[in-house]
Amino acid sequence: MIPSFITYFLIALISLGDGQFQQIKQIPVQADFFSTDHVGNVYVLENGVLTKYNPELVSKYTFSRKDRGQIEFIDTTDPLKLLVYYPEFGTIDFLNSDLADHSRLELNDYDIYQQTVVCRSHDNGLWVFDPVLRQLYKLDSELQISIRSQSFNQLFNDEIEPSYLNESEKWLVLADKENGLYVFDRLGVYLKNIRVKNVDNFQVFQDIIVYADDEQIHQHNIITGLDETLAIPGVEKEAVKQIRLEQNLLYMLTNTSLIIFKWTV
Repeated sequence: MIPSFITYFLIALISLGDGQFQQIKQIPVQADFFSTDHVGNVYVLENGVLTKYNPELVSKYTFSRKDRGQIEFIDTTDPLKLLVYYPEFGTIDFLNSDLADHSRLELNDYDIYQQTVVCRSHDNGLWVFDPVLRQLYKLDSELQISIRSQSFNQLFNDEIEPSYLNESEKWLVLADKENGLYVFDRLGVYLKNIRVKNVDNFQVFQDIIVYADDEQIHQHNIITGLDETLAIPGVEKEAVKQIRLEQNLLYMLTNTSLIIFKWTV
């Protein structure tokens, strides 16, 4: 995973403190969510419409299917097969690089009828949380259940309402705003809980979880437990809704715009 390694190298540079973020691009949006891919495309979800921007932040394609409910989440791990999740009807669309329908998955077929969290896996499958049985399922590339985690009732006493799920090359991490981050290995075996509040979006690179709060960007090492921080650059702190790192860039969503920063030494 070369792109992930490049981003991990950026994290290492930031940790050394030898440099700073410089703003290079900005577009006005009032978005609910955004994502990026490893080739530099940006995907913005605004008022139920998904827009794909090229690396120069020029709008290229849009997608919306109001008949399927509100889009709540997109996973851009594979830019040739995007995951789009509609929790109201438990539907997942897979889109091609032009944001055209590729295929569809109904979570009802797996007896999952309530709103949940999903994410792509790095072997062309996906993970989904069953909120009734309180366990994680992994679907393989043929969309067959290949892994079931233990029920969370057997693992911990926390009453959780998952808000985000993400897999890296090594780890699967689930977020709950009240109880923090729950770390599993790639076989769905529970390992640890990181007690942080109000984290509902993050990325995982190698052993590092990257997330932001109102004031700082956090880099939490899963292995050592060390947490390094960096001040959020350039905007009013309370305006920051979401951040992402992708290769040598920091993407930041505020209430009024999407801003891109480059780390310079």
